[in-house]
Amino acid sequence: MPSQVMIEEAPPRRHHAKWSHFSPTKRDSPAARWSQNPPTNGVNEHLRSQITDPRGNNTFYTYDWAGQRRTVDDPDAGTSTTEYDVNGQISQTTSNGGKTVLTYGYDNLGRKTAVASGSDELAAWLWDGLGVPNGKGQITSTTSRDSAGNTYTTSTGSFDTRGRPLSSTVTLPAAVSGLAGTYTTSFAYDAADHLTKATYPAAGGLAAETVTTTYDTYGRPDRLTSTLGAAVYIDDTAYDSYDRLTGRTYGADFDGTGTNAQRAYSYDDSNGTRRLTSIATTTNVNELITERQKDTYRYDLSGRITELREEATGQTAQSQCFRYDDQSRLTSAFTHTLVCANSAQTTTNNQGTAPYQSAYTYDRMGNLQSVTDTNTAGTAALRDYLYPGYDDAGTWTTANANWPHGIRKILHKTGSTTTRTDTLTYDDNGTMLKRIEQPATGTATTIDYTWTKLAQLATVKTTKASGSELTRYAYDADGNLLVRTTPSEAIASLGGTELRTDGTTVTATRHYTSGGATVAMRTTEGTTATNGRLTYLMADTQASTQIAVDATTGTSTRRRYTPFGDERSGTLPTGTDNGFLGKTEDTSTGLSLLGARAYDPYLGRFLSPDPLSAPYRPQNLSAYSYSSNDPVNRSDPSGLMDADQGSSCTNHCEEHKQWVRETILGGSWQQEGDSGVDLNNDGYVTIYPAVHVPVGWDQAQIYTEAFYEKIDELCTYGRDSCADSSGPTDALAVNGAKGNACVAAGLNCPDGTRWGTSVAMAGGFMVAAEGGEGPAGGSGFGGLRTKSSPCAKCFLAGTDVLMADGTTKDIEDIEPGDKVQATDPETGESGAREVTRLIVTRDDKRFNELSIATENGIEQLTATHEHPFWSPSENDWIEADDLAPGMTLLADKGNTVIVTGSRPYRQQATTYNLTVDGLHTFYVLAGETPVLVHNSNCGGRWKLGEDYSKPSKNGASPSLSTMRKRFWKNEAAEPGAADQYGAANIGRMKRGSAPQRQRQDGSWESMELSHEPIPERDGGLLLTPRWPKDHVIMDPGGYRRLPPGY
Repeated sequence: MPSQVMIEEAPPRRHHAKWSHFSPTKRDSPAARWSQNPPTNGVNEHLRSQITDPRGNNTFYTYDWAGQRRTVDDPDAGTSTTEYDVNGQISQTTSNGGKTVLTYGYDNLGRKTAVASGSDELAAWLWDGLGVPNGKGQITSTTSRDSAGNTYTTSTGSFDTRGRPLSSTVTLPAAVSGLAGTYTTSFAYDAADHLTKATYPAAGGLAAETVTTTYDTYGRPDRLTSTLGAAVYIDDTAYDSYDRLTGRTYGADFDGTGTNAQRAYSYDDSNGTRRLTSIATTTNVNELITERQKDTYRYDLSGRITELREEATGQTAQSQCFRYDDQSRLTSAFTHTLVCANSAQTTTNNQGTAPYQSAYTYDRMGNLQSVTDTNTAGTAALRDYLYPGYDDAGTWTTANANWPHGIRKILHKTGSTTTRTDTLTYDDNGTMLKRIEQPATGTATTIDYTWTKLAQLATVKTTKASGSELTRYAYDADGNLLVRTTPSEAIASLGGTELRTDGTTVTATRHYTSGGATVAMRTTEGTTATNGRLTYLMADTQASTQIAVDATTGTSTRRRYTPFGDERSGTLPTGTDNGFLGKTEDTSTGLSLLGARAYDPYLGRFLSPDPLSAPYRPQNLSAYSYSSNDPVNRSDPSGLMDADQGSSCTNHCEEHKQWVRETILGGSWQQEGDSGVDLNNDGYVTIYPAVHVPVGWDQAQIYTEAFYEKIDELCTYGRDSCADSSGPTDALAVNGAKGNACVAAGLNCPDGTRWGTSVAMAGGFMVAAEGGEGPAGGSGFGGLRTKSSPCAKCFLAGTDVLMADGTTKDIEDIEPGDKVQATDPETGESGAREVTRLIVTRDDKRFNELSIATENGIEQLTATHEHPFWSPSENDWIEADDLAPGMTLLADKGNTVIVTGSRPYRQQATTYNLTVDGLHTFYVLAGETPVLVHNSNCGGRWKLGEDYSKPSKNGASPSLSTMRKRFWKNEAAEPGAADQYGAANIGRMKRGSAPQRQRQDGSWESMELSHEPIPERDGGLLLTPRWPKDHVIMDPGGYRRLPPGY
């Protein structure tokens, strides 16, 4: 029977939901469910109070008067209690059966300053450090302490005027023998906030080095170069029109003699999926080109990878084949020399290089129940995972046992013979304490785990007949692994540099990144070469280290993994442990250290429950499971939330998730949505950053539930990861959720709802590019202009425009004097308006093809990416590139239509736009439905005529008097130009919501309203919006002065 999801809805004031899952396996049957508090007209009325998994294991929640979660009784993680101070900040948490009590400190501004356990301060954050340039409002240093009391400090030496850190210093204590000391890395940026330079300190035999990243005209990383031996790590990076990576050149391009490598990526654009279809890697040694990799990907109709085909010249052709059940869980993976479509999973598999054949089963709670590995001789080795609630025969017996999703026993079998039995135990937090591996004959191996008060892995002790070995871990204040001490060496991770010592010699490895991917490493380990040994690194679709190329000889190695991350073949380059997902593989323990949690790739399980588990996703009911049991298409490099590999999650994702953990989950915004209570008395309930619902709105609960449901679906890395909606991907998810919620509320979203905006914003205001001519637009909208594209908001030829008489006309055929239908969406004024100009642009390149749901079905409409459309759901002008599914557009009859999709693309084309007198708007047609657009910056300029600041005939700069005369002459040439804003926009500026732009020094300035006598207008006073420098020039009395250094 196919998998299905069933939602049951009760009366309006209470919402219940139930998932029912069906699959072909006997153990899989309905269902998981949750419930909420019954209606009592209290703040806790709609809060989730209980979740029950398909086996009857219950999780209970309670809340305080403000709707803040007070207690959680979790079957895996035990009971935890959270207390809050009067400001709603977490003041204390109690967990681990009451044995772990943490207290939290804040400064007077509500910023977290410390976490402590009793009198032991575990981590501290210092804000506004004295003597740190531009350090106000910044974390200037952090401190962490290990269980032995050793202190680790990370500090920032200075910030620039835009708050960007210019240096970071890590200080290691004397206890880290051989590595103790201070290490400083410095940074530089460009005006667009791109990191352009990173300077690493001399250490471990590597000299100091400055690595420079250059960017193309679209702000994408292009080249990566170094001062160390004038090295070129990346000489060229190529992208397609969708901004997808299509190729890299590793090492300098050359003619004749040299060594480099190239990698190329191809995608499927034939059916709209845009999926990755192939990766090819070649090396070039003195003009001898060798194919090192030629991988092809195939997918099923659900977008899951079903085959990875390797066909590089001179290598054995082979495929990895993947099969899934109806809940998208991986059920089998095997290799074969045939393509997967022609191969069944039989004992004749295990062909090719590093052959393997594995089969997986799961229970209805999302627990991995068995793994069967079949070798090339056809012998099957079974690992049978038993959980609390199941007896040793695998039969379910009871619910609500402790740790129901944690493995209690593993039976290793060959045929019917048990060859080894593993027994696992946990503490009250659900973290693994002990694993005893008892073979059928011989001495057991015991592995003991200890954990910090912050639930981080502290030590791993492995005891065998030959003796014991201990590995220790230390972290910084934000939970990042800082020092790892194994039985053979100590390793310190210092940003881009990793130091190692065996007690005698210190070596160093530097990793270099471009576009979020690690592309090269340089190490002094195992070599005496000057400046160490340079190796180019290429990752697979999951960011796991896959191919390494020696930068001198061009020889290459390939590493292969099982689906759950265990090594199949190949070794990592000497000097690095970065393997599966690009994360640390600790060979002393067999663990992969994935961000917040330790992961065992042999088991395919984490050692501790997910602190950010999403129980409303059925496969996440098991808090120890990895990537929803689909390790081929998803990954979890943070240990917090699995990611769809549609966009491979590399270092950029990790940085974003770290920001989310620190800023969003750290409490920088006050979440009021669960309670429905306006805690800060601002008239709105904050349900998400930049999403606020008016107090008293009768559809608020429906809207909130619908928003959360959709944001959970759309956010690739989980709901919390989209909380920084400034990024384009996150903004798309947030806007889609807002639109979905608005539809759920009957498209009855009130005007007062502060949905946030989708247009380019800075500090909450519209941004205009430096050097632009300022706003030009109609009511309520400030147009954006740039030097390079003075008229980049237009339409393609053939776009129909609604004329005043109700007919339509292709935009390129419209002439000055024609009349179109125009509307001011804020005042409701509508009528015929004259076209004063047709503007033609020959070189527009960026477009969005919008899909719009009309009465006649889904219709397409193409516009340049910046062209503004009026969106009633957003109550604002929204640029085409920012229109998201669920947003509405205004049609000519006053009704609305819904945006269902947006496809950005690039091509060079001629485009057309109109200047419309008065209202500065017109309607273009999506199929047969007119939608309102703005005439934007194409024409209708704020200042027309000659350049008032151009040099005089003698080449001298004009005087202020001359510039004023020229300005008034220009104003007279277009009498309505200074009035184009209209009353609504002037009112907005009076309230302080003025358009803003960024100056070259990085600071921001607001447009101002100036009162000026204008000779050509009967000497009357006119309220006119101007940029500060224009205000100064036009102020006849000279009363306006610019700030020093403007």
